[in-house]
Amino acid sequence: MSKLPSFVAIKKAVKKVTAKLFTKNTVTFLLFFILATLFWLMQTIGTKKDITVEIPVKYKGIPQNYVISENLPTEINIIVKDEGKELLDYYWFDRPDSVEINLSGKFQSGGGTINYQVELLRNELYPTMPKSAQIIGFIPEYIQINYDMLAEKTLPVKLHGDYSLAQQYILSDSISIQPSQIIAYGTQSVLDSIDYVNITPFSRLLLTSTTTFTENLEPIPAVRFNVQQVEVSIPVEITTEKNIKISVVPIHFPQGITLRTFPAAVTATFSVGISKFSKIMPQDISVGIDYETLKTVIGNKYPLQITSFNPDIRNLRITPQEVEILLEKND
Repeated sequence: MSKLPSFVAIKKAVKKVTAKLFTKNTVTFLLFFILATLFWLMQTIGTKKDITVEIPVKYKGIPQNYVISENLPTEINIIVKDEGKELLDYYWFDRPDSVEINLSGKFQSGGGTINYQVELLRNELYPTMPKSAQIIGFIPEYIQINYDMLAEKTLPVKLHGDYSLAQQYILSDSISIQPSQIIAYGTQSVLDSIDYVNITPFSRLLLTSTTTFTENLEPIPAVRFNVQQVEVSIPVEITTEKNIKISVVPIHFPQGITLRTFPAAVTATFSVGISKFSKIMPQDISVGIDYETLKTVIGNKYPLQITSFNPDIRNLRITPQEVEILLEKND
């Protein structure tokens, strides 16, 4: 019950404020103000007027090896004439988000100044306007663009990251970066201090298949590149085991001495990527006995020397690792 007096007090206060605000004079003033506003709108809508419309500007066609000396205007103002209703619709709903200034073909070797006539945008702007509208001016009329030419240098792109392969997987080829070289632009003194460009650090672990991905180039202060990203490909394949019979050959044996071994051939066992399995031939591996080592051997078993001529052969071993020999003197 104690809340009722409080509610009554609030209600009385609201009535008191309302009575003061909405007096006869106040209502009369508001009525005339609304009528005057409507009359002004009718006059404005039915009469041709000028308005200034601000439109953001974007620039294209600036070559990578040129630098603009100062900040360019980010917007222009156009003065448009039309009936009030059309102008209101254009200003609030139809004006373009931006207009594009194309500077292609306007830069000269060495450096210079471009005086761009904003009037050239007229044909681009008219399709966005009511048919009855007229452009009667531009602010500014010209945009002055001062520019300098940068030096350029071709630089190799280097890998910069971590990768690992799952067990029994290998690289089937070298890791590739495309493009492998980029063009850097900057002052000559800065470019002289740079020998390569890194890609941003990456991590690809326990790979089981060929992996291709895009990485950014690491930025270098005061230097720009003709591309911002490169494609990295890590070729991965599973390995398999292969056996090949290899004949034992003499190494550094003098003429007139014939080597016979028991057995005459050994089995070479190795791992190879599955795509290279059929390409490994017996001539890719050499197994032999060096004549110079015969005097150092104690017993009748002689160790074999093994050499691989193919980088795709991995974990190479032979069975047996030693053989018996017989030397025959030729007449």
